[in-house]
Amino acid sequence: MSVIEPGAVATEFVNNIGVDPEAEVAAGPYVDALRAYLDRTVAQFSSGSAQS
Repeated sequence: MSVIEPGAVATEFVNNIGVDPEAEVAAGPYVDALRAYLDRTVAQFSSGSAQS
């Protein structure tokens, strides 16, 4: 058995979808989980860990 788990890939997708992540996190039952996910994702892309 093999599991393939690709890492982050730097693309313009997030910039082009027209969604404001801060507005999406503003309220709801999953605020804490979504905030943690977004923080990890932003850190991956800003630290240069994402593949080009």
